[in-house]
Amino acid sequence: MSTSSLAERSYQLVGRPSVSADWRSRSRYHTAGLVVAVIGLMAVMAASIAAFASVKHLGSHQGTLAWSLGLNFLGFNIIKLGIGVTLMGIIIRLWMRVDSVKVALVDLKASAEGEQVRTSGELDTPYGRAEISEQAPGPLWIHKLAEYMWTPLLVMGPMVVAAGLVLSIVQANQTVGSADFQHLGAVAQGSSILGEALMLSGISFILGTILSSLRRGGGEVQESAGVPVQTLKVPYTVWAFVGLMAVGLMGAIATFVLLVITTGSGNYASWSAWLPQASLFSLGTLLAGIVLALYSIGDVLGFQFSRIRDIITIGR
Repeated sequence: MSTSSLAERSYQLVGRPSVSADWRSRSRYHTAGLVVAVIGLMAVMAASIAAFASVKHLGSHQGTLAWSLGLNFLGFNIIKLGIGVTLMGIIIRLWMRVDSVKVALVDLKASAEGEQVRTSGELDTPYGRAEISEQAPGPLWIHKLAEYMWTPLLVMGPMVVAAGLVLSIVQANQTVGSADFQHLGAVAQGSSILGEALMLSGISFILGTILSSLRRGGGEVQESAGVPVQTLKVPYTVWAFVGLMAVGLMGAIATFVLLVITTGSGNYASWSAWLPQASLFSLGTLLAGIVLALYSIGDVLGFQFSRIRDIITIGR
């Protein structure tokens, strides 16, 4: 394996497994994702218990509510990290599936008969417009961006949320209602929401990496079978997914900046009345983008299953 390939695998935390990898072995990502999610759930439960315990004494327990909110955000982030780790395992299994189908499809392929087979151009399919080529397509710029961005985002998300938790603990030790209490609360809340947005963006980029792997893997399977390679053109749902992710992440960053610079100002009360809602809208936008990514993955899988059926039944 080349030095650049090793560096790429290290940077992305997960790489394409060896062709000889045992598909029957238990995935360590599967187990790790479950463990991480359980740890996150325990953190959320601890924060909720602390918050419930302070309900009868709200006036004297604002500090408890401050750090329990920070712990809640950290628990949510850890659960999302569990989702990300599980998706890493899916990437590994996807490439195992590609290598297995490449071996089996050659023997299952039917003998092509009839009209001349097209090796270039475009065609309509039940799943959208597709391009025809002789070789498997390379990754598009959007796929390369996804493959290299999800790792730093998954690392930065928990770090930023953890910083928000530390700030909320410091806030809990300040006098309730003081300027320091207000300022620390605003920065802690902004940090927590920004960390959640970074984590959701990282998950979005992992889904983009899965789409990239499906595109390349599907092309490799067809090329290995000696048939024209049909590849779905990037659907509108993918572009909408990218747009929603960008809007959500930029919105979370803007909300964090505004929370920091407006706290302590004379009109902070008016800003704080709507900024938290705006930040939740940013998170909702990111989640909506994830739905579109999953929708697109479903379409690509449907197209590839249909393509394999055609290769087996009609040989082209």
